[in-house]
Amino acid sequence: MGLLRVGKWAAAVCLGVGAQAGDAVWGKASGGTYDWTNTANWVSGSVPNGVGWKAFVTNDLSNTLTLQLRQNVTLGALFVGDAVASGNNYGITLNNKSPEAYAMTFDSGSAGSPARLVLGSSGTPTVTLGAALALQSDLLADVGGADANNRPILKFANNLSLNGHTVVVTNGAPGQIQVTFDTGCAIPDSGTLVNQSCCAVSVNGLNPFPGRLVANGRAAGNNVNTFTFILGGFTNAAELVEIGRASCRERV
Repeated sequence: MGLLRVGKWAAAVCLGVGAQAGDAVWGKASGGTYDWTNTANWVSGSVPNGVGWKAFVTNDLSNTLTLQLRQNVTLGALFVGDAVASGNNYGITLNNKSPEAYAMTFDSGSAGSPARLVLGSSGTPTVTLGAALALQSDLLADVGGADANNRPILKFANNLSLNGHTVVVTNGAPGQIQVTFDTGCAIPDSGTLVNQSCCAVSVNGLNPFPGRLVANGRAAGNNVNTFTFILGGFTNAAELVEIGRASCRERV
C-alpha cells in the first residue's frame, strides 16, 4: 500500500466511500462532548467496537471535540484528527465521563499485523488519549506532518498496558516534538517503545516503564527519532537502544 493520503480521509468522512464492513465514520463536525456509544453519532449507525474494527474520526471540525468512551472499546485501527487543520487547529480528546474508568484496546485481529493509530497531516491539532490504553497486538502510530506548521501532536495522558507488545512511532516532521508521554502515563508492564519517526518523542515527569526504548531512525539533526526527557523520564527502563535506519518515513 502507498502512503496514507488525506483524500482517503475526505472520502470516508464525506461520503462513506472506502469504509468497509467493520468500519465506522464519525458524523459530528461541530465539536463539543459526545458519547462514543451513541449510534446517532456515527454515519453508519454502528458503534465501532470489536477486534479489527476501524474508526474514522477525521471531520473538518469547527470546535474542539471530546469523545467519552462510556464502555470498554476495542479497535484494530483509529484514524483521528481534524482533517483540515491548516487554519484552526481543533484538538480531539478521548476520555471517560467521571467517575467512569473504561479503556481502549488496540487489537488488529491478525497475527503479525499491527493495529494502527493514524493522525492527520496538516496544522498542529493535538489528539489526547485521556483514557487508559491496552495492546493486544503491536501498534503502529503514524503521526503525520511535514514541517513546523504541519505537525499533529499525539499525547498519551493515561496508563498504557503494552502486554509485551511494541509501539512504533513513524513519519512526523523533522525536528518537532509530536508525541508526548505525560506525567501520569504509567507503562506498568514489559514491551518496547520504538521511535523510527522524523520527530521527537517527549517524556514529561517520572513515569514507570520496565521495557525497552529504541531510537531507530536517521541520526542527523536535532529532535529526530529521539526520546526527549523533560524534568523526568521513564523509571526502571530495561534498555535504551540506538539502531539507525535509512528513512524515518514508513509506508503504511
